[in-house]
Amino acid sequence: MALLAAGAGSAQSDGYLASCLGAQVFQNDGKYCDFATWTSALIWKMGNMTYFNPSSPLTLQQQNAYAQTLFTSLAGGKDATGDCGVALQRLACVTAFPKCSVAGASLSSISYYAPCRLQCEQANLRCPSSLQLSCGGYATKDCFLYVPPGYFVLPPSQGPFDALPVLYATVLAIWLVFTALWNYWAFVVEKNSCVMLCRVVAGVPALKCVVLIFGVSFWSTCVSWDMCSFWMSVSLINTHLVFETGEIVLFLLIAKGWSITRETFHSNEWRGVILAMSFFYMCNSIIIVLQQNALTPQEFWISTAVLYGIMYLYILKSAVAQIWMLADQVSSLSRNMPANLTTPLKKKLWMYVFFLVLVLVSMLMEVYAQALIADSGKLWLVLVSYEVSNMLILGTMGWIFRPRRFSPFFFMVPARMTENGVQRIPFLEISASPDHGSSAIIELAPLIQPNAQGGSEPNEMVVICEPTLVPTSKFSVGLK
Repeated sequence: MALLAAGAGSAQSDGYLASCLGAQVFQNDGKYCDFATWTSALIWKMGNMTYFNPSSPLTLQQQNAYAQTLFTSLAGGKDATGDCGVALQRLACVTAFPKCSVAGASLSSISYYAPCRLQCEQANLRCPSSLQLSCGGYATKDCFLYVPPGYFVLPPSQGPFDALPVLYATVLAIWLVFTALWNYWAFVVEKNSCVMLCRVVAGVPALKCVVLIFGVSFWSTCVSWDMCSFWMSVSLINTHLVFETGEIVLFLLIAKGWSITRETFHSNEWRGVILAMSFFYMCNSIIIVLQQNALTPQEFWISTAVLYGIMYLYILKSAVAQIWMLADQVSSLSRNMPANLTTPLKKKLWMYVFFLVLVLVSMLMEVYAQALIADSGKLWLVLVSYEVSNMLILGTMGWIFRPRRFSPFFFMVPARMTENGVQRIPFLEISASPDHGSSAIIELAPLIQPNAQGGSEPNEMVVICEPTLVPTSKFSVGLK
């Protein structure tokens, strides 16, 4: 009978040999290796066997006693306690109960898995310098790594991970400064000209900071423990999902012209936005859950691509509709009005063109990041690409749709600047007559209205001339 040889750090030491012949799941309840609940190889003591008499494998009690012997050997005869003792016990039990991929296999077809090098390195991380082990002889692949419940280990092929805590801490610091400046600008410097969209945009970086706080905690513990917390990863994934949902909703609100081309939406449009938000969040959550249990990698990528494709196409369709509408308004008004009055409308048109480009870049970066992960690329490269692009896209978008001075045909007017549905827009000067000079306040209600031919035209402007002298003096100025 030819028994399988074990690799470095396996059960071959001290005259013992392991085999997957007759491998089984041992009932280790209450034993030294009570967490060894996998299909384990059987251990023979080589001194009791010959070619013609292979003898019998160790009993369960003897195999646990063998693990205790290994623990004493790994600890150098010292009293290893605390986290160090737990880590050494795991290494000893994984060695004494080598994992087999299947039970009852023939000796020549299936090998057991010796402990991984990472199992040894985890012990070194938790033990003092006097108990450091030599881990060079342990395997890095085709090996077995035990982690306690609630933890997992990332594939080494996607490493190294050592730089990720520093990366996330740096990105968090940038976003904290970015968020503080953004909110100070929106709620202090430009508090009188910040529309609702401006306030929503200011909330997105705050969500990003929450995500990054969980990111720093997750990656710091992953690196320091050589294993990652499952519940911390769940927190990171869910906060990131909330942030992505907020980002998609922000894109959609901008694409539909909220507070930009009109002050509010109709009820059916709000229902559409809420439905899109709920659809994205729920479908993304379901895909993440199914990824762990039911979906193959190909099915996961297809499902993700379909979900993001639907949302981005909806956003692009809405943005293109705004661009066409603005282009039509610029063309129509340019024929009937002075050029300086249509300049803000042209600026808004270019804002939407830039927005469309940013959404397309965001789509491409999502595809690039997912392609890197599917290709088993380095995780640090994926995260750097995603975080840098996310920062540039949101920063540029926030700058484009920043608070601006009120002007006709721009429509970015806070709700508190309206009276009885009429928008009050200061800073606009139009000569009404030689006697009255320039106006101080102009009321628009609304700026653009449909005409009988199915097109659009500017509405009448009501000008208040010299309000300090004749506060009740009003007359109309046509814009046609």
